[in-house]
Amino acid sequence: MADQLKFVIVTTDPRNGAELGAPFFQGTVEAAIKYGAGVKFKVCTPALDLWGEDLIPEIEETAGGAYPISRAMDDNVVTFTY
Repeated sequence: MADQLKFVIVTTDPRNGAELGAPFFQGTVEAAIKYGAGVKFKVCTPALDLWGEDLIPEIEETAGGAYPISRAMDDNVVTFTY
């Protein structure tokens, strides 16, 4: 079994709230079950260039463009992509 339960990548226009439902719902469920405190919301640096600093308050940090690729390639991480 993977050391980390999931890694979620959301690639959508944040103005289209309907597309954001599933990943936010799954993140909330993840936070509520035994794996709880491990849920973190991050934004990639290129998204900041595109959308600016108008982010949800739950964003904890920024990550470079290589971060999601390196995490998705890690055998100890189960990856879900939206």
